[in-house]
Amino acid sequence: MKKKLLSLTVALVAAFLLIWPAFTIQQEHLAHRRQSNKLAALQELNTVTENIQILLNTSLYYTDFFEVYLKTHDSIPINEMGDFAETILQQNNIIDNVSLAPQGIVSDVWPLEGNESAIGHDTINDPNRSKSIDKAIKLKTAVAQGPVESKQGGLKIFNRKPIFLENGKFWGFITVTVDFEELILKSHLNSEENGFLLALRVEDISGTDDFLWGNTDIFNKNALYQTVKLPNEEWEIGIYPEKGWSQGYSLFVREQAYYFALITVIFLLVYRFVDQYQVHRYESKRDSLTGVYNKKSIEQIVRRKLWSSKQSHALIVIDFNNFKYINDTFGHIFGDIVLKKSVERMHQFVSSNGAIGRVGGDEFLLFIPNVPDENQLREISKSLSQIVNQPLMHKEDRIEVSISIGATLTDLGLTFDELYNQADIDMYRYKSTVKSLEGYS
Repeated sequence: MKKKLLSLTVALVAAFLLIWPAFTIQQEHLAHRRQSNKLAALQELNTVTENIQILLNTSLYYTDFFEVYLKTHDSIPINEMGDFAETILQQNNIIDNVSLAPQGIVSDVWPLEGNESAIGHDTINDPNRSKSIDKAIKLKTAVAQGPVESKQGGLKIFNRKPIFLENGKFWGFITVTVDFEELILKSHLNSEENGFLLALRVEDISGTDDFLWGNTDIFNKNALYQTVKLPNEEWEIGIYPEKGWSQGYSLFVREQAYYFALITVIFLLVYRFVDQYQVHRYESKRDSLTGVYNKKSIEQIVRRKLWSSKQSHALIVIDFNNFKYINDTFGHIFGDIVLKKSVERMHQFVSSNGAIGRVGGDEFLLFIPNVPDENQLREISKSLSQIVNQPLMHKEDRIEVSISIGATLTDLGLTFDELYNQADIDMYRYKSTVKSLEGYS
């Protein structure tokens, strides 16, 4: 499991090292795309707002002309006012009508046709107009209102200019009315333009619902905004890409997909390589039959543990007695089974900090940590001999297993070679005793 985890970790690190630069480039490209889209949107928005601003400026401010004209005459020249209004209407297609409202009540409107319902309209007492009317009178200046629904129908923009006589007395209003739909048409303002969504928002002076037009959902997004200024009123125009600020990024996404597919392949190859490397490295350190360390590896491990620890440990050498007889009598395959089964028994005495190695055909070396004295060493050797020496069955034959053990403690200040030689001599001394008692050759 640990080997698989290491292989996975190395492969993930390799993949990350490849992904991170790609991710960085992707983020830079994405940021550049967003910035490019914002610049394009801002240019489009500037064009739209400039068109609307120019049209409104050249239309609504006719009220200033009429104010001057009225103040220069002792009486109101209705016929001449009508002539001027007709001329203005002919020159400016977005102006819907011009009207006079003495004391706020509409008395004259040009053209009259289609606007008859406006005659007699008491704008001051109209709850939908009164806020704007009061503001204009209070400020003594023009105040725009709209788009709002007009008496005669349709959305209109009213620019009302309050007229005050020389004595300061309020006379009434001169109003220039702009048709909202005509304004939209003439300004070429579309709710969708060149891949962008546009919307208009006007705050209602009365504090009720704001006027909204276009793709109003963009007001809940990270849209760009520009302001159109009217007399004492402002319009907010927003713009947002149809597919978000990252639109136009799909091609690079496809390229990234190919790159990430390549990274996936590299990840799998690295995982496979590291996994195989660990397998080969493991096998190079292990005995192929029993799975314990081979001679070179067990010696390296014990030398390293002796160098790093000054505590008392046990070094045990095991050699099978008369193992040639088992091979010759029952075959080498069964002999291999005896070795593997015996190694399983040895593992009962070796903790995770210990080690077992095969140093010869039927000779093994055990390193058992933290064995403080000779008494415990003899107990371990005795128990080890009893467990490993338990007989094995081959078909119906009972096979006696016998081992010789040599052991030493590592706190004697000796080198590995000296300790191994001492344990080996002890093992052969024990083997000689067993051989004389059991009589095998």
